[in-house]
Amino acid sequence: MNAAKTARLTLGAVRLANGSVALAAPRWYGGKAGLDLDRDPAAMHIVRMFGVRTVLLGADVLVRPAPVRRASLLVAPLVHGADLASALTAARRGELPRKAAVTAAGFSAINLVASVVCLKEETP
Repeated sequence: MNAAKTARLTLGAVRLANGSVALAAPRWYGGKAGLDLDRDPAAMHIVRMFGVRTVLLGADVLVRPAPVRRASLLVAPLVHGADLASALTAARRGELPRKAAVTAAGFSAINLVASVVCLKEETP
């Protein structure tokens, strides 16, 4: 298996795992992200929306045929780059606890690198 395919499978698996946990255990996942869902119950909705988005993005790169998933892989670096920028901005502004910000930035950075590597598999 080449590096691009490995990166695509890894990206899809990470997306599915994170999204599934956010959907199945939103209170736990939100707590790990630094959210106090007892104090701000509306944040539960945000965690679930993240879960749905992330599961769909993961499934998209895992199960769609190569010609169709090309569009998903082209926008993936934008998605994960924006996620990384958001995590770094939240960390800089103190909007997330340090540990949650580092975790969010770390996952986003890994996903960004994987999404760039994935493009090599899909290049016509």
